Amino acid sequence: MSAPNSNWQTIRASLSEVGWLPLLVLGVMGFSILLTYEIARPTVEALYQDVYGSENEPWAWLGVAFLVTVVVGAYSRAVGRRTLNQMLPRILLLSALSLVGLLVMVEAGQEWAIYLLYLWKDIYIVVLVELFWSISNSVFPAHAAKWLYGVFSCIGGLGAFTGGRLAKALSGAEFGLEASLWVVAVFLVALASLSPWIPRTPDKKADAPSSQPSVFAGFRVVRSSAYLGSVLAIIVLTQLAITAIDYDFKMAVEVAFPDKFDRQGALADVYSTINVLALVLGFWGGAILSFLGLRNTLVSIPLVLAGCIVSFVLFPAYGVMMVTKIASKSMDYSLFRTAKELLYLPLSQAEKTEGKAVVDILTYRVAKGIASAILLGLKAVSAAPRAASIFSLLLVGVWLAVTFPLYRRYKQVAQERGVESL
Repeated sequence: MSAPNSNWQTIRASLSEVGWLPLLVLGVMGFSILLTYEIARPTVEALYQDVYGSENEPWAWLGVAFLVTVVVGAYSRAVGRRTLNQMLPRILLLSALSLVGLLVMVEAGQEWAIYLLYLWKDIYIVVLVELFWSISNSVFPAHAAKWLYGVFSCIGGLGAFTGGRLAKALSGAEFGLEASLWVVAVFLVALASLSPWIPRTPDKKADAPSSQPSVFAGFRVVRSSAYLGSVLAIIVLTQLAITAIDYDFKMAVEVAFPDKFDRQGALADVYSTINVLALVLGFWGGAILSFLGLRNTLVSIPLVLAGCIVSFVLFPAYGVMMVTKIASKSMDYSLFRTAKELLYLPLSQAEKTEGKAVVDILTYRVAKGIASAILLGLKAVSAAPRAASIFSLLLVGVWLAVTFPLYRRYKQVAQERGVESL
């Protein structure tokens, strides 16, 4: 493990190059993006379950998988034409305007708009988080990122916890679920005004001048990189497993809290706990990565998750399912996010933007859609209890198996490109 003074000097030198004001604004952006999501997520899910029921949530996930494919194509074309700094305010304002339009339709009594709100909720956050980390990956070197990314995860956890508490405070019949979402729209517009102070990122064209922006650009980048294909595979496995856990959790919470307002509050409590744990793990992320190393950190996550799933299969109580849900999401938001982002650092700017968008934005949501189709199939053909959790346990086993070859590819790519590895 590196000496603390040496680590601090390394980080301070990197921060001085970026500038303290842009770094502060980047932290505020990470805090606020996740704050908005933790208001939107329990609110939209409570609305959806009240109208359609949790057993029909996989249909919403399938809709997200279809729509996100269109979004990724548009994103790939846009990021080939504009810098990340130009993209950020545009996407923030577009997210706010689309939310306002959907809320107007919901308040006009159009129940189908609640389905579209669910799609919006799942897509806006993954695009904004992708932009945040793409900017970070374009600015910070590996030796600083190892520590700073844990700090960013911690800051994001604070924002998410704050959002969860706001969602809890806003829950209740006297305020109204839809009114909570107007708060999200205001936050998104306010964040757009901070965009000019975000750290400057390089132009993708500087290292890939020959590529023409198109809706297929990101797919071409991924197809040409075996390493990005390996990253894509592990993300698919993680999201399939976590989605299967989420399905069992949603069924359990609907039984435990039949009233939609109680359910919104319970969901806010669970997500707040997730965010607190993610905050703690993020705070210690740099130390954990330094102590365990990148490979062992990546391996430890599916091992812990496997233990939680086995516990629920053996003891199928709501409390055990809640712990499993909290463990899966808190590690996904902190340690896995930090470790995964480090895997992108040896790549070119085009791979970090267009290729990464396909791997992260598309894969996260399409994997959820694939899992939804599988879960609907399991529901139709199997009466076995906890079938979704057994399915997730199998996926976690494959996830663990593919982690080792992925890390070997990471070391190889970093060596070939003369980039520092961890």
